[in-house]
Amino acid sequence: MSGSGLLPLDADVLVAIYGASVADEAWPETLDRCTEMVGARCATLFSFDTLDPEAYAINAFARVLREGMTAEKLRHWMEHLAPLDREGHAGSLRFPAQRLLTIGEVWDMPIEQLRERSDYRFIEEHFGLGDKLFARLNDTPRYFDTLAFQFPAGVHEIPVSARQPFQALLPHLAKSVEMGQLFGQLRRRYRAVLAALDHVGLGLCVLDERGRLIVANTEAERILDAGHGLAKLASGALGCRDASDQSKLVSALTAATLSHQGERTRAEALLAVRRTPTAEPVLIEVSPLCDHLAELDGGGGEVLVRLIDIGNAENCSVAPFAAAYALSKAEAAVAALVIEGLTNPEIAETRGTTNNTVKSQVKSLMEKAGASSRVTLVRSILKADLPIARPPV
Repeated sequence: MSGSGLLPLDADVLVAIYGASVADEAWPETLDRCTEMVGARCATLFSFDTLDPEAYAINAFARVLREGMTAEKLRHWMEHLAPLDREGHAGSLRFPAQRLLTIGEVWDMPIEQLRERSDYRFIEEHFGLGDKLFARLNDTPRYFDTLAFQFPAGVHEIPVSARQPFQALLPHLAKSVEMGQLFGQLRRRYRAVLAALDHVGLGLCVLDERGRLIVANTEAERILDAGHGLAKLASGALGCRDASDQSKLVSALTAATLSHQGERTRAEALLAVRRTPTAEPVLIEVSPLCDHLAELDGGGGEVLVRLIDIGNAENCSVAPFAAAYALSKAEAAVAALVIEGLTNPEIAETRGTTNNTVKSQVKSLMEKAGASSRVTLVRSILKADLPIARPPV
């Protein structure tokens, strides 16, 4: 992370963060380490699926809450106080993801009145916790992920020294939670992680620190065999046909590898390669990975690579994306054709409308999703509903 203006992160902390993406039980200890780094008293990670809260949820506490939260206290909190707390966190949707926020910025009431509210008093009286510094981790409106660091009761000014380490942790924590959504779905549907990769409509590969393929699912093998500008080289490494693309891929893999110093690690890198200048691209998304379950025979520097073949989004439903972004019926229909890889003229012909109408609808989709290009629009659609095949009944 040198040159970013943020603190360099210890490699062990990064290993813990990315290890938690494939093992929910690792989150409490990971939050302990992050709490110590930020200089807070406690931390809480709260996540839920806004379309189906039962489908995916992580509730993890650092040590102070973990040790003091009895079953009775937790029941009382969830039944009577959590709705109050959730109202404020929902207010964070007004702000960009990964922006550090205080309670005074988000809750729509005077700070003195907020501190007298029942949920605030409960946390203060039972756990000695007061104000908090928190951030929404990811920018998709479907998955609501919040990380909060709580400070001791009576501390009403968040220490300036807490902001820089929190900001440095954010992109990695956000990426780990996002990856956890994928692995969480796999575990629930197939009770496995790596063994379930073939059920994913995205190409998924795990590479070692030298860029060599350790494991790849069926879709990844299909993409590599199809000659989309990507291939498995004789050395066993993932490679690009174009020299410029290859340079970018090597840079992305190097940045994602967990170095011992943790200085070069980035939360993710995204690039697109094309077989020909006019062909639909294959998106390559590179992220660090820790093999928490020791299912891979690697040396600790593994990298997760996701390959998205634009126009081959089998098992992907547009409905969750449409609901999350409040699309009109026409916009949802256009989005479904976008992920099939159709061009604007082809969409216009299919729907019996004009090219200008489709162009306007695609522009509206991109604005709603905050997408900067058609490629990132497809990525947003896939994030809203990961293309995982349903298990047979």
